[in-house]
Amino acid sequence: MNCIKCGAPVQKDQVCTGCGVHMSFYKKAYNTANYYYNCGLEKAQVRDLTGAIEDLKIALKYKKDLTDARNLLGLVYYEMGELVLALSEWVLSLHFQPEDNIAKEYVEYIQHNPTRLENVNQVVKKYNQTLTYARQNNEDMALIQLKKVLSLNPNFVSGHLLLALLYIKTGTPEKAKKPLEKVLKIDAHNITALRYMNELNQNSGKLAEKEEETKKVDTRVNAKPVGEYKEPVSGMRNLVYIFIGAVIAVVAMWFLVIPSMKDAVREQAKKEQATVAEELTAKKTALASAEEENKTLKATNKSLQKQLEKYEADGSKSIYDKLLLASQYYYENDRVAAAEELIGVKESDLKTDTAKQVYQDLAENTLEYASNSLFNQGWNQYNVGNYDEALEILQKSYKMNTENVESLYFIARCYDRKGDTKNAKKYYDKLIADFPGTSRASKAQEYLRYLES
Repeated sequence: MNCIKCGAPVQKDQVCTGCGVHMSFYKKAYNTANYYYNCGLEKAQVRDLTGAIEDLKIALKYKKDLTDARNLLGLVYYEMGELVLALSEWVLSLHFQPEDNIAKEYVEYIQHNPTRLENVNQVVKKYNQTLTYARQNNEDMALIQLKKVLSLNPNFVSGHLLLALLYIKTGTPEKAKKPLEKVLKIDAHNITALRYMNELNQNSGKLAEKEEETKKVDTRVNAKPVGEYKEPVSGMRNLVYIFIGAVIAVVAMWFLVIPSMKDAVREQAKKEQATVAEELTAKKTALASAEEENKTLKATNKSLQKQLEKYEADGSKSIYDKLLLASQYYYENDRVAAAEELIGVKESDLKTDTAKQVYQDLAENTLEYASNSLFNQGWNQYNVGNYDEALEILQKSYKMNTENVESLYFIARCYDRKGDTKNAKKYYDKLIADFPGTSRASKAQEYLRYLES
């Protein structure tokens, strides 16, 4: 028998000759690690992500190379928007288990997509800038910057908590409940979010009680004791009192209320100016782009309509219908649907230069985008084990863009996971032939050798 820790021979008294530790200690530690891993898994399944993190960290204290726990901890971090922490756990998992480790696919999913990797970098930079603004008590800029962060990473729990805190600090606690509710949808037992929500609810209750008590006191003060009698005040004296009260009210408003109102208006104007300026710039850019696209698509639709009228009689209507429909979807900004129609059209079947130019313009603006979009959907299905659904989506993605090496790679991986060795080898071979020298080709070569052995 060999030691489960270092691999050295174990004596009859169950003591390792290499590390000198009794085997019962290792077994107890490993059993404890598995227990906490199972607890973390159960909590993650019911979205108690905070509790899952605590249990998984305990499991890793007892057995740091428990890769299942590290991979799950990375997924929990990923779900909470902590992409850097997720990557750290997956890289450590690969260090302990380089082969046959699903963490490799998680890391490649992030690192081999330049757009996704750039988003991670932007989230980190903008969130750090938000923290700087918050420490400088510049809440307006912090809110603007934080909203950009959350647009890039909607599940960023720390960002939503900071947003709620900024709303509370700026005196708008009613707005703080929305980001807190978002956090609790992601992480049902987030301690910080629950504490903030409890404080908000208590403050709301105290305010309501205070208003009720004020009403009661006003009632008691204004009530006249039984039997009390006062001489009625003359009408002239009433008029004098009213006049004096009006004068005092005007003076108080002029010297106290109006300056405060002016300051408040100026401050609010500054806040709104910063927000409006940023929104106006973005809207101008979007409007200019939309107007340009609108002109192009109107011309395209007009040209296609003429082509349809010309070729209705000779049986060519179907491909022009698809081309026209693709143009319509593109006009409606649904590039995926446009691409799905476009792949049913062969450029060689189009009989005029105008139709071919339209096809080329639509292909340039839709196929690559739609291929990447469908790849992300297919990868998500692959990641949860729905290999048939993933295959259908990934094959459509690859058909739209045969240069999409990621789609081709995961088509092969889907067949491999399904146990369809024949098709897996076919697509591994195709990837190696079409994309020689790439990292995906190297991976395909490894999997191919494994299948052939």
